[in-house]
Amino acid sequence: MKLIFTIILLIGLGRLQAQQSDFKHISFDKADRIALTHKDESLKNLPELTYKLTKGLATDVEKFRAIYKWVCISVSNDYNLWDLNESKRSRFKNKTEKLEQWNAKIKKKLYQNLLKRKQTICSGYAFLLKDLCELAGLRVEVIHGFGRTAYTNLNKNSKPNHSWNSVYLNEKWYLVDATWASGKQNPITFEFEFDYSDGYFLAHPQLFKTNHFPIDLKWQLIGNETFTFQSFLAAPLFYRDGFIFIEEPARLHKFHTNINISETGKFSYKFKIPIDSKSLVFQLDDGVQVTKIYPEIDIRNETTVLSYRFEHTGFYDVHLLYNDTYLATYTYKVVP
Repeated sequence: MKLIFTIILLIGLGRLQAQQSDFKHISFDKADRIALTHKDESLKNLPELTYKLTKGLATDVEKFRAIYKWVCISVSNDYNLWDLNESKRSRFKNKTEKLEQWNAKIKKKLYQNLLKRKQTICSGYAFLLKDLCELAGLRVEVIHGFGRTAYTNLNKNSKPNHSWNSVYLNEKWYLVDATWASGKQNPITFEFEFDYSDGYFLAHPQLFKTNHFPIDLKWQLIGNETFTFQSFLAAPLFYRDGFIFIEEPARLHKFHTNINISETGKFSYKFKIPIDSKSLVFQLDDGVQVTKIYPEIDIRNETTVLSYRFEHTGFYDVHLLYNDTYLATYTYKVVP
């Protein structure tokens, strides 16, 4: 039986790359309304909660959407607990017995925080989503690995620091991240604030791989393509809003590039929705001066190519903005 499941799983993983646009013919308005209606429900009775969230929804993707959206808008991210967990795991990384004791303790604390305060960290989001979905008859896997943001400092010796999910819909596996979709940290108070982002719902694997690297590589969902941990660390930074507007990078550049003066840098994307090309700008920061540049834009076959010719030597942070919202960041060293 296990062998049969493994074969089916591999067949599903080998299909065409799955993304939210596969369901563009389906409206999630009803599922979202249901999630919002039950936002204040407790977690004391998961079967009852699952029933309330999925009742009257016709398709599996709508049921998943309602559960996913509820988790994102109802459960807050406990940054203090995450910091504590990372500190303990780092402290005990070479002490197997103490690490096992801490893991047992943190699991209990995660459960208590979820039930009492509806607060958790990434693994809590992932397992809660899996539990609710399985009660609704949906197949969901918890994926452990590495999450990369502008504030993480990962290297080849880093330990896994993040968890997310994959859901099986219409004979395909899809990627989601309820933790990062739920909200963000206030830059002044450092407290969690609910701010749902739809970008991490059924995200395109080619974009998702830039800031999610699974321990089990099959969950990259990129077919036979090779994308190593080194490639992951070298990828550009895509922000929350980048996931909202960008379907996938048509060509994945590295985070850092050396280029000769007067050479042209080109950046290629497929956007999810029609965009106003006049609102796409590069912001160049050389550490002294910040300059906004309007790139040359060429749109062909749903691919948007942005080009900029570097006319001055130096080291630049190159930010891609849309309507003054940060989508991605690269660095360029321009040499004579």
